[in-house]
Amino acid sequence: MSLLPDLSRALGVDLEGLLAGDLGENERTGGNMKHLKFFVCPQCGNILTASADTSLSCCGKKLTALTPYKAEEKLNVELIENDYFVSSGHPMEKDHYISFVALLTGDALVLRRQYPEWDLQTRLPRLGHGKLVWYCSQHGLFYQLV
Repeated sequence: MSLLPDLSRALGVDLEGLLAGDLGENERTGGNMKHLKFFVCPQCGNILTASADTSLSCCGKKLTALTPYKAEEKLNVELIENDYFVSSGHPMEKDHYISFVALLTGDALVLRRQYPEWDLQTRLPRLGHGKLVWYCSQHGLFYQLV
């Protein structure tokens, strides 16, 4: 058992994959950032992303890619100079808040971390048309087109 971490590093495979016998490679994807997968650790709030299928874990727990839902209640988006100014009246309390807002275009990701004690107000560079994605700590991942 003590050799497993060294074997995992030598093979370039995570320990979970090694134990499961899953040493295969992912298929190459076109890499369009609008299809980026988001993962959020329920324990520490860590935000991870992947552009292809992957197996991730954090705080000893396997993470599942979040399913983005089309937002019924959209964030406010205004154009200021060459930026999107994003704001919302969404609750920003310790147990219920938006933890990040991200702008995805075909080739770029801009992510802004948010904290419960702040009002949701941030500027994102306008990089053309894209998808605005955000994560509510109670309701999950949402998106709207910009």
